[in-house]
Amino acid sequence: MIQQLIFELLRRLTRRWSRRARVGTLCVARGSAPAVGRARTTRSKYLHEAILGVASTMLLLGCNRGPTALADAAAARPESRYDKPMKDVINHFNRSWSSRRGIETTDYNAKIVFARAPVERFAAALATHAVEWNKHVLGREVVVASAFGFVFRLSGHPWSLFVESGSSIGVDEERTLSHTLDAPVIEYICSDTTSVHGYELFEGGRTVEIFGAQDDQVTEFRSSLRDRGIADGSNPYKFLAQFLVDHDVYEPGIPYDYFFSDGHVGPTLVPGSRRKVRNPGFFLQTFRPEPAEVHSTPHFERVDYLVFKR
Repeated sequence: MIQQLIFELLRRLTRRWSRRARVGTLCVARGSAPAVGRARTTRSKYLHEAILGVASTMLLLGCNRGPTALADAAAARPESRYDKPMKDVINHFNRSWSSRRGIETTDYNAKIVFARAPVERFAAALATHAVEWNKHVLGREVVVASAFGFVFRLSGHPWSLFVESGSSIGVDEERTLSHTLDAPVIEYICSDTTSVHGYELFEGGRTVEIFGAQDDQVTEFRSSLRDRGIADGSNPYKFLAQFLVDHDVYEPGIPYDYFFSDGHVGPTLVPGSRRKVRNPGFFLQTFRPEPAEVHSTPHFERVDYLVFKR
């Protein structure tokens, strides 16, 4: 009877919380980067059910039993309706990195510059604004600079990405890059702090489309490629995600400090110190259908490191 009352309380609390949360398909995760699979495009039907699954497993344990009891309880109980949503979460989390397109997450603050060009050409163009260019750094040690950035391309993807710790490259430079590379360039912005999201598409040294949104409302849309009214009344997150999909682009949720992290805790970076450039991957902590830590690691075609003047 007491367990039923506790469960009902948890059910009501999680339902109220899940109504407020805007997430995609990943419910419980940890890492230096935002959780893979999280997106603010829809309210997830999985969040409420997955948390209830955790709660029901916890209730099997009592209050003072440890991880072994958790595993035993999970193994002993029959499969419930909460197991499938979590299995779906795990399958989504483990999907092929090479086939991913669109937005992985908007639950962080980021600026990413995409160029439809190989890393060598993109990094060479960016290096004209840098003081140092280190090639093929994955697995090697580099000196942490006060202002730095990584250029990388995921295997199976046509666009290279640039993420940086500061703001060394602005709109004027990005516009010029599209002319220098003779390739499209996209500046992508997302901020869960200010709830601002948007992009600017450059081709041939000029802006051909720009989109901005804040607090679930489209604030700006200008385009020389399509009708300006196309964004009116649209869901800004879906509009933004569809733009990336249409251009074969993937926003992977990889921040500038990802390559210095261990995948669990965000790194403390001290300028002048030496750090190994890593590919820690992302971790998903699950409790249904059994306790587990799921690991998903992206594959990179190449990673370069740029140092900028502060």
